[in-house]
Amino acid sequence: MRKQEELLRQQLELLAEQSKGAMEEDLSNLSNSMCEVYKLLTQSHAAFFANLIVGAYFFVGFLILIKKLFRSKS
Repeated sequence: MRKQEELLRQQLELLAEQSKGAMEEDLSNLSNSMCEVYKLLTQSHAAFFANLIVGAYFFVGFLILIKKLFRSKS
C-alpha cells in the first residue's frame, strides 16, 4: 500500500510540474488528472480507517462475548 501511495504522490508531483509550463488548453486536462490522483490517495486512506474501525468493533464485540461466557459459568 505504501508503494502505491508513493507512486500516486510522484504522479501528482509530475502533473504539477507539467502544469507549470503547459498551454492553456492543456491545463484543464492536467487539473482533472490531478483531481483523479488525489481522489485515489484519499480513498485509500478512507478505506484503511473504515476497515480499522470495523475490525476494532468486531474485536470489542468478541471480547464482550468471551467475558459474558465466563461470567455465566461462575
